[in-house]
Amino acid sequence: MHPRVVRDGMTEMKSMLFEVVLNVVMMTIAGRRCDVEGGEAGRFMELVQELFIVMGATHVSYYLPWWKWVGGKHLEKEMVALNENWHALMQDLIEEQRRKTVVEAEGAGSNTSSVTMEWMLSLLLNNPEALKKVQTEIDNCVGEDRLVNESDLTNLHYLRCIINKTMRIYPDDPLLLHESGKDCMVGGYHIPSGTMNVWAIQNDPKNWKDPEKFKLERFLGLKGSGNGYNYKLMPFGTRRRRCPGENLGMLIIELTMATLI
Repeated sequence: MHPRVVRDGMTEMKSMLFEVVLNVVMMTIAGRRCDVEGGEAGRFMELVQELFIVMGATHVSYYLPWWKWVGGKHLEKEMVALNENWHALMQDLIEEQRRKTVVEAEGAGSNTSSVTMEWMLSLLLNNPEALKKVQTEIDNCVGEDRLVNESDLTNLHYLRCIINKTMRIYPDDPLLLHESGKDCMVGGYHIPSGTMNVWAIQNDPKNWKDPEKFKLERFLGLKGSGNGYNYKLMPFGTRRRRCPGENLGMLIIELTMATLI
């Protein structure tokens, strides 16, 4: 039993059970547990207790309405103060989530897309035949009198092949180890020893024949496997850990590269 809930040989369960429920709610809305040692759980519990005390209080003004004009407004003042404290605590939580969201969007989104496009340009410049094919495809589908727009992308199959090729052999962080050498913790999550990374899977000869060769046609009509997911090509991850910015990232890459080409 946690020493904080044992006092004078008596077990005080209320605070412990409150923390259990609070952590479930916090994981749901904020993706993290409550900071018990830092006093965050205590602040929540104190505010909730005060809220129920004030809400459940009976005041003479409920029966004598004129009493609140004589001097019975203290209950209303308590509610206002409690509401302000509650909003301040919620605002801290909201600001924390906003900062995390901005860091993730700016860091993960901008760098990964730009690195992919840089490698794609390198591949095209070193494979002029492929560059000519994708230029012809864009000219035939879009024409030369306007820019590429989103509705054109579904017809640019060869362009998508080049993007898939780039993301297969040049993931945005190519220096990652092929697998974790031992059990470790990353961002609070347990990573078992031997866990494989995307680069090793996407360049495995068992999944891709001659993985080092420039064969764009192998990506034409590529279909997923395993409940609709393709486990040979996973630049954005898969299932629950799939990147939430995949659609936006692909749209940016496709439109930018089609316009440049």
